[in-house]
Amino acid sequence: MSEQKRYRGQGKRQRTQPKQPMETSTTTAGNSRLTKSQRRKKTNLILNIMIGVLLVLIATTLYFVILTTGNNEPLDGVKVAKNEVSSEQVKQRSDDDASSSTKKKQTTQLTKKITKGESNSTIKETWTADWQPIGTKQTGQHVNSYESTTVDWSEKLAAVAAALEQPVNVLEIWYVENGSAAGSDSIATVSLKSGGAPAYRAYLSWVDQKGWQVDKIEVLTVNDKKE
Repeated sequence: MSEQKRYRGQGKRQRTQPKQPMETSTTTAGNSRLTKSQRRKKTNLILNIMIGVLLVLIATTLYFVILTTGNNEPLDGVKVAKNEVSSEQVKQRSDDDASSSTKKKQTTQLTKKITKGESNSTIKETWTADWQPIGTKQTGQHVNSYESTTVDWSEKLAAVAAALEQPVNVLEIWYVENGSAAGSDSIATVSLKSGGAPAYRAYLSWVDQKGWQVDKIEVLTVNDKKE
């Protein structure tokens, strides 16, 4: 009996030994959870890297868009062509601006004083103003010239036209003569080709290195220089 009990007792101990595989199952489950966690971390790392790269690309694109939008300089070839065209127009534009500035100064800033003439006089009225010298291309000692082909003659007429606020080509030139000082004064009798007053008599004086300036204009009732 005692031997049978021992045998059965041994049999019972043998049947309880297969409990060991449960430890392996627990270890496998733990390894599985660890692997999933590592995969999540790896996936998150990749996503973060991709988001960072995308943000860098967006920032770079915005930088170049802003840079190219703010820079209006043309390409080198276009810039050269533009300079070639504009260089041909700079002088004409500057001359036009200077002429316009001179006329504006004379027409908008001058206060013209008008004096009525005597009732029995051929002078209807007299104009005086602070007319400025017209400018000159002449150099050296000035020569008061009455030849229609000279620069001095042309500058006399330009001064008269500016004082009358008219282009030179609308003036009819009747007579140009010496003034009180023959070397530096002149008197020009002109009228407008389009009509108007019978004639204007302009008294001019020469200003060294600055050209002719009009000192006084008489509006005539009769053109005494008309033949």
